[in-house]
Amino acid sequence: MKDVSVCKEMKYITIQVGKKLDQAMKDSSVSLSQGMLLKILHLEGAVSMKELERRLRLSQPTVVGLVHRCEAKGLVRQFHDAEDRRVKLVELTEAGKQFCRESDKQFDRVERDMLCALTEAEQAELATLLQKISNHFLNEEGTVC
Repeated sequence: MKDVSVCKEMKYITIQVGKKLDQAMKDSSVSLSQGMLLKILHLEGAVSMKELERRLRLSQPTVVGLVHRCEAKGLVRQFHDAEDRRVKLVELTEAGKQFCRESDKQFDRVERDMLCALTEAEQAELATLLQKISNHFLNEEGTVC
């Protein structure tokens, strides 16, 4: 049975974290969606456009637009896969890598700000619960509660 207050609180927290992340990225001229794209590339290295669509859960035209805007800012570059020229790959430039290092510092500050209301034990418990929820979403055959 769903507790309406849990959903309400999760929605509120999501909005507040989104606002804080938007504010942290405000000076960078990079949108939150562009930042998510850059973060995937930072973690994974070169990624295909198709994989970016899947990971970002966005349409092909939307991902193309995000990549082009990041490319115009000098943060990413596109190239064809050497083994299959039909596959277009995207990777970070040095400027993109530097942006990710700086944004990681800002995100760490947002996370510390968000968690400062919790004790260390509560933070550990929250991490465990969030991992459990995350694993549920990653499990393609997860059952609906």
